[in-house]
Amino acid sequence: MNEVATEAASGGNKFATKEANITGLISLYSLGQCTQDLSSLDCNRCLRKAIAQVPDCCSDTTGVRILSPSCNIRFDLYPFYSSQKPKTEALAPPPAQALAPPPAPPIKGKRKLSSPVIASIVSSVVLCVLVVVVVRCFFGKSRLIRAKQQKNKALNDMPTVKVDLVKFSREHSIMDKK
Repeated sequence: MNEVATEAASGGNKFATKEANITGLISLYSLGQCTQDLSSLDCNRCLRKAIAQVPDCCSDTTGVRILSPSCNIRFDLYPFYSSQKPKTEALAPPPAQALAPPPAPPIKGKRKLSSPVIASIVSSVVLCVLVVVVVRCFFGKSRLIRAKQQKNKALNDMPTVKVDLVKFSREHSIMDKK
C-alpha cells in the first residue's frame, strides 16, 4: 500500500494501482488516488493517513475502502479496476462556454408579469372564491334548515294557540252572559 501512495503522489494524475502476489494463488489489488488540487507532499500525507487507519477499522476484512475528501485508498483480493494503465496526461479542462448576454434592463412604466406569477395570482383568486362559495353554501344550508325547523315548530304550536283561543272566547261568552 505504501508503494501505491508514493506512486500516486509522485505521478501527475495523482492515481496509482498495484497488484502484489501474496501467495502463489492469491493477489492483493490496491489503488490510491488524490484530488488534483493537492501537492505531491499533501497527497502522500493524505494517503498515508488513510493507510494508517486500516489496522484500527478493518483488520478482520479482506477488502478495504477508505475515503476522505481529498484522497482514497482501496485494496481487495479481487481485481476491482481495469488492468490498463490510465493515461498519464492530465485531461484538459472543457472549453469555457460563452456567457449569455445579461437580461435587458426593465422598461420604466409598464412592467410585464411572467407566466408563473400570473398563474399563481389567478390560482390564488380562484381558490379564495371557491372557499367563499363553499362556506356560503354550508352556512346558507344550515340557516335554511334552522328557518324550516322554526317554521315547523310554529306550525306545530298552532293547535295549542287555537285551543287557547277557543277556551278564551268561551270564557268571555260565559262571562258576558252573567
